[in-house]
Amino acid sequence: NSCWHRGTLQPCESGTCTSRSVTAGVNVISGGEGQASCQITCPYSKLLCQASTAVFVAPAHCTDVKVTSNTPVPPVEFPKPYNMLPLYSFPYPSGLKPSSVTICNYSGRRYWYSWDDSTEAKWTSGPGHQMIEPLQPGERCQNAETAVSWHRGFIAPCPKSEKECFRENVRTVTAGVNVMHAAGGGQAACTVHCNLAVDTCRTAAVVVISPARCERVRVTAG
Repeated sequence: NSCWHRGTLQPCESGTCTSRSVTAGVNVISGGEGQASCQITCPYSKLLCQASTAVFVAPAHCTDVKVTSNTPVPPVEFPKPYNMLPLYSFPYPSGLKPSSVTICNYSGRRYWYSWDDSTEAKWTSGPGHQMIEPLQPGERCQNAETAVSWHRGFIAPCPKSEKECFRENVRTVTAGVNVMHAAGGGQAACTVHCNLAVDTCRTAAVVVISPARCERVRVTAG
């Protein structure tokens, strides 16, 4: 073959093949139905784009073809943001009860939990209310007795008293794994592994309070 002629290309359907000549440069061949406007950018010099051979089989008929060339641009790779974050792995609590909310407070700060936050009285003295203290080495997560439902109460950071945190930064607790964080603790990528059956992990109410904001939360089960 000559330097200009670079072979042939044949679409073959049901044994019928129609030959198309392939030459140096950019070859655009229609391989489908309908119409389109097609553009190809060659990231090399104009001379190299003309001398090298590239064949594009389009899914439609290209009513117009635009071939552009430019000088090579080195790719810029940005590191994944999570690669720069500290990793927190929180153990799943043991001794779960269907009627309780298990709260593991790793934040180093106090939290207040209550089943109901509709009034101040129900928030401070309603079902399941209690102060959630930071976990110390060797301590178990705290349990709050509640009713079994999808909604499992409310929780809020409480540096002083439960009345002062009433309706301030209150978060809803639901069945499943709830991951919360203390303000001002930086950022992290967090993992919670539930080593129980998947259905149990979804229905049991567990609250994990992280010392840092979890920019990425991964919950695994089984």
